[in-house]
Amino acid sequence: MCSGQQYSDARFQTLKNAVKLALLSTFSRYHKFPGLFHFTNALSFSSSLSLFSDSAVNPHELAELDAAVDSLLCSGITEESLTSFVSDHIFKSAPKDSRGTPPKNPLEDSEIVSVRDLLLEKLQSGEYTSDEKLWPNGIWRIRKQTTAKYYDGAYGDQYAKKYSSVPVVNFTSRLEDMFKPRLLRGLKAIDVGCGPGQYAALLKQQGFEVELVDASRRMLSYASRKLKIRKAPPARDYFDLEDHCKDQSYDLIFASAMMVHVPRSLAPQMYQQFYRMLKPGGILFVNFKIGDHSLVSIGGRYYQYYRDREVPWSMLRAAGFGIVEIIERWNGQTSCGLPREIRWVNFYCVKPTKNSGNAGDS
Repeated sequence: MCSGQQYSDARFQTLKNAVKLALLSTFSRYHKFPGLFHFTNALSFSSSLSLFSDSAVNPHELAELDAAVDSLLCSGITEESLTSFVSDHIFKSAPKDSRGTPPKNPLEDSEIVSVRDLLLEKLQSGEYTSDEKLWPNGIWRIRKQTTAKYYDGAYGDQYAKKYSSVPVVNFTSRLEDMFKPRLLRGLKAIDVGCGPGQYAALLKQQGFEVELVDASRRMLSYASRKLKIRKAPPARDYFDLEDHCKDQSYDLIFASAMMVHVPRSLAPQMYQQFYRMLKPGGILFVNFKIGDHSLVSIGGRYYQYYRDREVPWSMLRAAGFGIVEIIERWNGQTSCGLPREIRWVNFYCVKPTKNSGNAGDS
């Protein structure tokens, strides 16, 4: 936005703060006061930044930026495309060093990544487009394929190596209290999105009969070896479990870090499926990331995160579940090791028995 100008670190920080103030101080009110904004457009970057009388802000360039944002949305956002967008449209005049060396890889540039994350938060909060418009069914079919390919490829091996031996033990140990006075031994559990099997192994140790489900053949292979299963089950789409799983056939559905790969518009369908699969009195464990960004990350995985816990909570209740307990956890870094506070919300839900209604809903 400062084409042809050289600017210092202090000058850059001033402009960045102006952008942040313009976006956050107005758009952050959207979710508290939705009547102030139109859902699909709200204020554009151009109209927001026009509030600031700064000679470095070129109105023509801002109008071009708005048009470029619209174009980007129509093509479907990925982590790489959004990083390139920020690099090309906002940092296009970033100065070279004294030897004329061009800027480093945008994906490794902390300033570009910072502005990209700021822009991404605004795009995904609904001010520019609705989830259905951004992810029509045709695009979602492609995103499912690229997510599965991530775990079936070299990235999947890295993922398994990193996470197969570091489960959050409290996720499964908490179940012992919820199933009392019933014994865990012999109860049927299904681990949906089992990954390399770190939680399935814990459930088996507790006495559950565990069934594995994942869209990735490679993850199922890792999980089967971990559970000492001779032949890995076939990979299954999470939305095609109806023909595979009988009604009311499971005491526990365990779905850790799985719903983050399901778009918000399709989540209610998944919860209805889980409800059908559970026995009355059965438990569903499911969790979400809160306050992070929905996007297609490097490697092709689709992510759907939520701004707060109220949306998934309301979806689960609408499907018929009672909420037994909600536990929040915070991570201090991303999966790549970059510092960032990431909030997880973990739901333990129950399918009510005939006489219980929603008793136990917290």
